[in-house]
Amino acid sequence: MNAKFNDTHNGFQYYPTPIDLAARVWKKLKDRHPSRVLEPSAGKGHLLKGKLNPRYEYSKEYFHNIDCCEIDVRHHADLRELGVKIVGHDFLAMESGACYSAIVGNPPFHSGEKHVLKAW
Repeated sequence: MNAKFNDTHNGFQYYPTPIDLAARVWKKLKDRHPSRVLEPSAGKGHLLKGKLNPRYEYSKEYFHNIDCCEIDVRHHADLRELGVKIVGHDFLAMESGACYSAIVGNPPFHSGEKHVLKAW
């Protein structure tokens, strides 16, 4: 596999969400008007970028209600550049997600079921 899309050193799995799939996720969430959203394995923010509407000028306030977790600190600068608040490193170690009205994610394959059950 291409290392650009599969970063497994240090035990991390990094598979960026394709933008068209990310846009479909946010479209499904649009009618629900979530007040606060968590992205538990944010990577470099590819899933979050699916929320962007290319017709409008982007600003960091666009992600004002979105928090994220990302275990790989090498990606934190990319997330901060988007304007997303990083609330933790390891989603599976978070105490509670009760404050979130929606959780969207593309979990790592090796622990996907644990991520989905925790998000649920």
